[in-house]
Amino acid sequence: MEREIEFRAWHKVNESMYFMGWNKRPNAEVFYTIGTLFALGEDAEFMQFTGMTDKNGVKIFEGDIVEWALIIKSDWVSKPDTIKKTQYEVLFENDNIMGIVGFYFKDKNGKHIHFHNFEDVEIIGNIYQNPELLN
Repeated sequence: MEREIEFRAWHKVNESMYFMGWNKRPNAEVFYTIGTLFALGEDAEFMQFTGMTDKNGVKIFEGDIVEWALIIKSDWVSKPDTIKKTQYEVLFENDNIMGIVGFYFKDKNGKHIHFHNFEDVEIIGNIYQNPELLN
């Protein structure tokens, strides 16, 4: 299995998102090498591509805010199904002591969830441009 390695960076001073590679995004500059991206220095927060896409085919990065809709089936014919939507921040854990390595989701209460099926989630923003989405 081939894995795509990509990064993006949030520049704290000019409040802009920068992407590495040929992936042009709205309001983003294109960088061709990881070295150029890291040249942003201490004023940047770096985020790695998870290797997964959301239900719309959009690449999921660390720092993204995703929404997952859980459909709770009703037992009654006259009562409709309930849809519970929850927002999560995408994070990466590299805890060598506990042996936990990988991407996971964290909700506003700090609950961690490891998802195996990213196709059920949708990116709705990121923690730098839309932090209010986690409230």
